Amino acid sequence: MIQRIQTLFLFLGAILLVLFPFIPILEIIDNQDIYILKAIGLKHITYNGDLINCEVYPYIFIAIFSFISSGLIFSNIFLYKNRKLQIKVCKIISLLIFLILFIVCFFIYKIKQNIGYLRLEDFHLGIVLIIFSIFSNFMASYYIKEDEKLVRSADRLR
Repeated sequence: MIQRIQTLFLFLGAILLVLFPFIPILEIIDNQDIYILKAIGLKHITYNGDLINCEVYPYIFIAIFSFISSGLIFSNIFLYKNRKLQIKVCKIISLLIFLILFIVCFFIYKIKQNIGYLRLEDFHLGIVLIIFSIFSNFMASYYIKEDEKLVRSADRLR
């Protein structure tokens, strides 16, 4: 049944993971330079607005894992007839999202080593999106387990 609440949580998580690569995670304004970290790359811009460098290679893995997780979530929505498999897929998705968060934290640590300092206002909406996608996946898993308990209790009454 697609109209269940866990479907809404799964759909919300998938939308957040699709938007995640295009929204800035970190923006550092140094004396003369601006660094913008997105899941699709790190841009190094001068204060005048000239693009110095745009590194894509190691950062593109964040976007790849984000799109894979989003695809798994969309496919998990249509596994509603097999709740046990749906719970297992939710666990795999959680691992992938935590892997994304770990990779993002690793890149932030590497940038901090090069720049020297980070302030709380340097972080942007990208971090919030990944945390909300983790939350929505956990809530979907919780409600899938609740449905499974409800079906099992109804089976005992028959």
